[in-house]
Amino acid sequence: MKSFLLRIISVPDTYQGQRRETARTVKTLLVLLPIPLVILIGERLARNDFQGALLILIALLISSPSIVILNKGFLEGSVIFLCSVLLVIVTANATRMSGIHNLTIISYPTIIVFSSLIIKKRYMSIFLVLSILAIFWLGGGEELGYFKTEPWGSGHPSDLITIFIILILGLLPTSDLAKNLKDTSLKANLALTKTDKSNLELQSTIHQKIELIKEVHIQAKTNIDYIHQLFKSQGEDFDNLGNRIRAIYHAHDTHFASDDLGLIDLKKYASAYFADLTESLSLEPNQLEAKFDELKITMDKVNSLGIFFYEMIRFSLTNAPNSPILFESMDRNRDELQFKIFAYDLAPLPESRILFDITIKQLKADFSLSDDHKVGLLTLPKNES
Repeated sequence: MKSFLLRIISVPDTYQGQRRETARTVKTLLVLLPIPLVILIGERLARNDFQGALLILIALLISSPSIVILNKGFLEGSVIFLCSVLLVIVTANATRMSGIHNLTIISYPTIIVFSSLIIKKRYMSIFLVLSILAIFWLGGGEELGYFKTEPWGSGHPSDLITIFIILILGLLPTSDLAKNLKDTSLKANLALTKTDKSNLELQSTIHQKIELIKEVHIQAKTNIDYIHQLFKSQGEDFDNLGNRIRAIYHAHDTHFASDDLGLIDLKKYASAYFADLTESLSLEPNQLEAKFDELKITMDKVNSLGIFFYEMIRFSLTNAPNSPILFESMDRNRDELQFKIFAYDLAPLPESRILFDITIKQLKADFSLSDDHKVGLLTLPKNES
């Protein structure tokens, strides 16, 4: 029996989610609605009101296509059709019976409430306007003598059946709406709980990835330090190569200490690297200095800049061992970075300068010297966004 009832109120698979529940509620209403209408027909026939019984029978037959429309996947269309039929039948029945004076008047707000829970606002507005016109017709038409109502006493079974129909029209959609709101709230809370859990798992994964990346940098800079020490132990011939490797080492070291694993603070990098070079090259305090703004650049640019800085320092010290050397950043252009190198003599550059040319090419930069060979200017594009 239960499976039979479920088949009766089942809806097509075209309805999904909350819309499916609403369609099932409307179909249940359409299945139950003929029961009180048949009883009402019997009551009218018992009172020899054959016209009233015929009118209700016509309403029952005309409203039946709503189920067909619903099964075709047109939920709003079935409700619009049903409410239109009910509106016409209620108005016609009130016109030939007791007019605006009995329970019929309650049917109009019930139809409006029922339609507003399911169909779109513009269609509900149409039913509201039609209901107002019907009420004016029932109230004003009788007063102006357009129609004459029959005496209608209280206590007829029709009153009870009418109330029953109104209750079915009102309670089923209302209960469906309340159930859908409750289900939606439960689903939202469940989804929120799952989202919070996923966020915690994601944060944990990100933290693990960050720790792994930092560990990679630790290993990288440690290995580079080992290589530097090995080259340094071989004698002075390897000092230049060792200092170039230290440029890469300090890039990893600064990157490891940064909160942003995508960019490196060039000011912090230069401070550590130049302090290392001052010691490695046995320079006087403050002989090598950098005045950089707060610049965030990528790892590849830092590595190339570090080697470029060392090449410029080496060129200058070769020509003037005790001269001060100053690097200064000039961030005056939105698309470019500029660095000035002030030294006693930056020329002549060595004839074999392969590494110098490679770093310029990697940076996609331009380098020029002043006429007195005391100022060098390096211009390169900023990080791509």
